[in-house]
Amino acid sequence: MEKIIPIENIYYMLCYSWGNLKEKDLVNIENLAQKNLPNLFGQVLANAIQYLIKKGFDREYVNEVENISSLKGKILFNESLKNQTWVNGKMYCTYDDLTYDIIQNQIIKATINRLITSRILDNKIKIDLLKIYHHFGEINNIKIKNSDFKKVKIHKNNSYYSFIINICEILYKNLIPSENKGQSKFKDFLRDEKEMAKVFENFVRNFYKVKQSKFKVRREDILWNLEVYEGEMQYLPKMQTDITLENNEEKIIIDTKYYKEALKENYSKKFITSNLYQIFSYLGNVKIEENKKMSGVLLYPQVEEEIDFSSTYNKNFDIKIKTLNLNQSWEKIEKRLLELISNQGNCT
Repeated sequence: MEKIIPIENIYYMLCYSWGNLKEKDLVNIENLAQKNLPNLFGQVLANAIQYLIKKGFDREYVNEVENISSLKGKILFNESLKNQTWVNGKMYCTYDDLTYDIIQNQIIKATINRLITSRILDNKIKIDLLKIYHHFGEINNIKIKNSDFKKVKIHKNNSYYSFIINICEILYKNLIPSENKGQSKFKDFLRDEKEMAKVFENFVRNFYKVKQSKFKVRREDILWNLEVYEGEMQYLPKMQTDITLENNEEKIIIDTKYYKEALKENYSKKFITSNLYQIFSYLGNVKIEENKKMSGVLLYPQVEEEIDFSSTYNKNFDIKIKTLNLNQSWEKIEKRLLELISNQGNCT
């Protein structure tokens, strides 16, 4: 599965997953000299930062402490007396300084530096990044840590940073040192089923938020439909749907599963039992409203064969098991996802 997904589809999935759909057209993938993920992310980053330079870097007030002769801000008397700085006509002061040298700009600079010193990018993209790098002269060089990405504060006035930081994070997680000193290689993150499961789930949820208006789309917490006569409800595991689509007439619960195989094979191919139990648990415990259609969909990426399974459980709700072929044109992917929610209802 991971080897045959076209890189443009991977990129579009990530844009949906991150909620950065408007940045999807920042790069023409067909123009890449070498169509691989490092070059894709490198070119996207270069194009996004060029836009950032035109718009202007983000600045924040940062608290500074300095031993100075021209007093400003608040005088730190204890520190000044302790170090006897007044003998030299200076005092320790604390003040807020408006600066470009903040964590989001530091992350971007460190990512550019890592890319231009690696050997995995096409030379043209390296040249583009090198030109951009000179705009970060006021920014300190840092060694990025995983915790740094959590320090970035995105708000209305700097929302254009969100996409760039997402690109920097995926490069940080997947650009790893190779066995050859001074060189790097790009980890095949598509093999990480746990990471790709998050991408797949977020992509499908955000796709429905953007591409249809019939349903409200959300994640939903479902309470257990139990009457407990001994013990505490708090010990029961939390049930939260991946995707709930709902309007006045219909509710559809979609559970996404990013597995290499949608079927388990022992003596013969069968659906994965635990996945079926999970979707049955959602539908069996969700609050049922009178005259509202209820449906549950298990959605897998397609590996070999397309799966289209539909059934009705006790005339109460529909169960559907479907696959989505990610190795096809994006238009067909969109069409398939919209068909999944338009052909609901009792099976015939």
